[in-house]
Amino acid sequence: MSALMTVYDLALARERLKHLPSDLLAHCERVREVCLALAQRWGASLEKAEFVALTHDVARALGLGELLSLARSYKLLHDEVELRHPVLLHGPVGAEILRQQWGIDDEEVLGAVACHTVGRAEMTLLEKILFLADKIEPEKSRERPGPARIKELTSVDLDRAVLELLDQLLLFHVENKHLIHPSSLAARNSLLVKVGRNR
Repeated sequence: MSALMTVYDLALARERLKHLPSDLLAHCERVREVCLALAQRWGASLEKAEFVALTHDVARALGLGELLSLARSYKLLHDEVELRHPVLLHGPVGAEILRQQWGIDDEEVLGAVACHTVGRAEMTLLEKILFLADKIEPEKSRERPGPARIKELTSVDLDRAVLELLDQLLLFHVENKHLIHPSSLAARNSLLVKVGRNR
C-alpha cells in the first residue's frame, strides 16, 4: 500500500493518477480549470476544489465488474440503478479509494468525489462546484443540451445552475427511457425547496 498523503499534495496526486487514460486525465485538467473559477467566484477552498477536480475520476477507468466488486466490498451498493449501470458507482468507489488507499480523511473532499456523477440532496458548496464543473467543462458540455444557460447561471446563482443542470439531465434520461438514479431526484427536490424559499 502507498504512503498516505496530505489532502492537497497535487504533485503526488498527479503521480498516482498517471495510469489513467490520457483523455480522462485531460478531462480532469479541464474540470480543474472550471472548479477553480467557480471556487473563486463562490468562496470555496481553491486547494480543495483543485484536488477534487484532479481526483474525482480516480475510479472511472475501472471495468464494470471491478466497480461492482469494489462497491460490494465497500458496502456502497444501495440501488437497482447502480446494479444495472455500474459506471454510476465510480464516484462512491473513487471516494473510498481516496479514503482507504490514499489516506484522505476530509469528508468535504470525499463527499464531493462520491456524489459528482448523480448529485445528492443537500449538496455542499464543494459538491455543487464539482458536480457542475464535471458536466460543463468545455469538451463534455458539447455532449449535453443547454450548457450556455447553465454557465450563465454559475456566475449569478449556483443553486439555480445545479437545478437547471439536473432538469436538463433528467429530461434527457426521460426522453431516452433511461433509469434515473434516486439521488438525482433527491438533489433536484432539495434544490427546488431551497430555491423556492429564497424567492
